[in-house]
This record gives sequence, C-alpha cells and structure tokens, in this order.
Amino acid sequence: MARIRTLKPEFWSSPSTAQADLAVRLTFMAMWNWADDSGHGTANLKELEAFVFPNDTVQDLPRSRRGTSAGAPGAWRNFAEICGEVSEAYQVTFYRVAGRPYYEISNFKTHQSKDYRAESRYPLLEEGEIFDVTSGNAFPSSSTPLPNDTVSESNGGNSATVTGKAGIGTGEQGNRGTEEQRNSSSSEVAIATIRPDYEKLLDLLDDLIVENGSKKPTRTKRNSDAIRLLVEKDGRTVQQVENAIRWSQQDEFWRGNILSASKLRAQYDKLRLAAEREKRGSQHALPPNQNRALALISHYEEQEARNEQTANREITDGSGVY
Repeated sequence: MARIRTLKPEFWSSPSTAQADLAVRLTFMAMWNWADDSGHGTANLKELEAFVFPNDTVQDLPRSRRGTSAGAPGAWRNFAEICGEVSEAYQVTFYRVAGRPYYEISNFKTHQSKDYRAESRYPLLEEGEIFDVTSGNAFPSSSTPLPNDTVSESNGGNSATVTGKAGIGTGEQGNRGTEEQRNSSSSEVAIATIRPDYEKLLDLLDDLIVENGSKKPTRTKRNSDAIRLLVEKDGRTVQQVENAIRWSQQDEFWRGNILSASKLRAQYDKLRLAAEREKRGSQHALPPNQNRALALISHYEEQEARNEQTANREITDGSGVY
C-alpha cells in the first residue's frame, strides 16, 4: 500500500536531481510512496509503472539529451530504462530474493526520517542478488579497481549505478553475504590482530567522518572485516581503498552515506562509477589557474575601458591638462 511521504526543499537543488531527467525525478519520488517505512519496496516493473505513470505512455515522455542510457536521445525505450537511471542518480539498488524483485533506497532515512522504521516488511538486500534493472541480468562479483588518479584528483561527484555485487550485505545493518558467513570461522580475524595498514585505513575513515561532523563509527569486528575483505576478497589495493575513503568523505552526497567501513565496502562500486563520471566531467572544465587568469584579464580589460572613457570625457569638456 502506498504511503504519504515528505519532500525536503533540498531535494530540488541536490546534485543528484540536477543530473536526473524529469521522468527519473518523478519515478524516484513515486518510489518513496511505494516503499515501506524502511525504504524497501517491490520492484515488479509493470506494477510499479502503473503506479508511477497511470495516465502516460513511457515512450511518449520527454527525455533530455543528457540521458546516460543506451537509448536514443529524446525517447525512452521502456520503464526499465527509467528505473536504471533512477538507480544511477539516486542510489537505488535493485535486487532479487527467491526470484522476486525488490529495491532499496540507500538514503531513504535522510528524506523520510519522520516515519522511518528500521524493520522492513520485505526481504533485505543481503538475502539475495543485485541485478541490473535495465537488462534484468544479475551482477557478477566485480574486482574492477577504483582508478587512483580518479579518486585522488576529484573533489566531488554524484551518485552512480551498481556495477558489481561487492559485498552484498548492507553494511550498516551488520549482515554479510552467505559466502562470507560460510567461511567466517576460518577466514575472519580478530580486531586485536588486524594488520597495521588496515587499521590505518579504519583510523583515516573514522577521522574524516568526525571532521565532517558525524559520530565516530564503533570499531566493530564487522567494520574491521569490511576493510580486510575489500583487499583480500574484492581485489582492491590498500591505496585504492584509501583513495575511495578520501573521495567519499569530501563529496557532499557520499559523506552523508558512507559512515562506516562496512558501508564503504557495500557501496564501493557505486563510488567508483561516481568518481569516474566526476573525472569525465572535470575534463571539460577549466583548471583553477586558468579560471583565475581569465578573471584577471577581464578585470584589467574593464579597468582599461573605464580609463579610456575618463580620458575621452576630459578631452571633450576641456578639463584635462595636456
């Protein structure tokens, strides 16, 4: 059953909304109504489309040329394509449990804190598999590294779609994937014996979270394991994890969502895509030194024009001394 929801004014000026098409924004808001009080909802696309657009045909909806999907600019192929861009722009994860599709809005509590409930009436993300809502294909485990130059040079970014099942657990809720649970007795390490380089990563994340005004995460075994598994299971390097930590904590959106190491692992692939998109966008922008140079040139040109106007006026009225 759909629910009444609230809408914060900040939604309209957020970077995620700025990059989203109008149909994508509307679908995301409708998914708030469709979700339960924990931010989870059923993702039967025919049913969801009928709720979001009961009086419209998706193919007739306007679409801007900045769309990120493979469809032709100006036209939506289907509702799944819109949902794919919802996933990319607003951190919505689509997943299946026992063959049934669901979605999770990762920042639902931020938007709907008044009626938020931690318990969900639906199966949770860690109980199933993440899938690409546009194609319907499940994501395989991914070990694609986060580019060092992308993360270290970027100071911002927007949200992005899921590209791998890197840690199917939700992190903050303290759950892990079934494979990790099966191997927990043999592969987990105690917090007291954690490798020094892993501990430095945890310390860095804790310090940056506190600097941003949030509560310092509890140093639990789950969070320690998340850092270890990012390296030993997911194939990231220590430097890549450090870069991801720094990038996430200086980005306006992600620093409010990455508040623990377990959440960092669960959202790593989304961070990677967001950083890559930020890098592509920055390639078209002028470097800061060029912007400053242009500002100085503009200033001197304006000053020279004013001086010339003053000189012409003095010649005309005879007030100048020559």
